[in-house]
Order: sequence, then structure tokens, then C-alpha cells
Amino acid sequence: PRLQSAVLASNVFVSQPAYTVVGTVEDASAVVIYVNGGLAALSGGQFTSQINLVEGDNAIDMLAIDLAGNTNRAFGRVVLDTLAPVFIQITPTNSALYAMTPISLSGIVAEENLKFVRIGNSIFLSNTNFNIAYQILEGRNDIEFLAEDRQGHMSIVNRTCFLDSMPPQLTISSPTGRDY
Repeated sequence: PRLQSAVLASNVFVSQPAYTVVGTVEDASAVVIYVNGGLAALSGGQFTSQINLVEGDNAIDMLAIDLAGNTNRAFGRVVLDTLAPVFIQITPTNSALYAMTPISLSGIVAEENLKFVRIGNSIFLSNTNFNIAYQILEGRNDIEFLAEDRQGHMSIVNRTCFLDSMPPQLTISSPTGRDY
């Protein structure tokens, strides 16, 4: 028997645990199909099987057996992603004070299926570790860190930092000119 299914393509990502495996089978005789050990419904060469996924990678094992005992097995994978990315480390710390710019922004995002990380208006594609030089302005600076996965789940962390690059101004008021 010959098997075809969309789950044979790589990188099938879903956000719901209930998943229907759909495919086709071709053979000269009657065929039964098993998906992950469960009997699939078969009608006119098309099969369907409802399975429950767990968070992360899920192996899909499809087995076709015809009346003559011939078998064909196909494997696929489906990734269930219901969770937003998590920033597990970010610098700067909130309310950090700097004397010069640019500053270093760095961090780590825990996400297996990361689509991108955006810092301010800059996007860094699919890198869970980042370290960039970032220009800040004199005074208060609000910086937004956003991570999005392939399913559209987002996490946002905001940090405020300050730039004080001006030396203190010192004015002597006494003694004046000829007071000494």
C-alpha cells in the first residue's frame, strides 16, 4: 500500500491538542490503516484518525496493511505549542544607570519554536540567545523586549534604564573673586 499524509512534511505546528491525521492510501486490495496504534477511519482511499498531542514534539506512526499482508509504514511529526516564549534572563536590569551609550542588551528566551525576538524596533530572527549594542538617549529610556513563537504566542518584558552622561556642574558661590 502507498501512504500519503500532510504530517509527512516537516515542521507541522499546531496550537490545539486534538489533531486529526488525514491522508490517502492506494492499493489493489482492501487496506486497514493504523495511526499511532489506533485504527483509522477509511473511506474511498482517504483515512482520518483523531489523536491527542502532548506539548512539544509528537511522533506520528502510520501503518497500512493490505489483504495480502503487505505493509507500508510512514512517519511524521507534529509539534504542539500552546505556551508563550519565556525570557529567562535579560539585561539591563530595571532602573539600571549608565554613563555612556551604546549599552549591551542581552538575554535568553526559552522557546523551542521561536519565530523572532524584537528589541525596541529591531528584529532578530529565531535566535534564543541575543546580545546587541543598543543606543539610548540622555535621561529615561523604556525598552520593550518581545518574543513570538511560530503559533503567534507572545511574551513582552519592559525595562527602564537611564543615561546620565553629563558630569556634575560645580558652581562656587563663596568665596567670590576678592573675598580671600
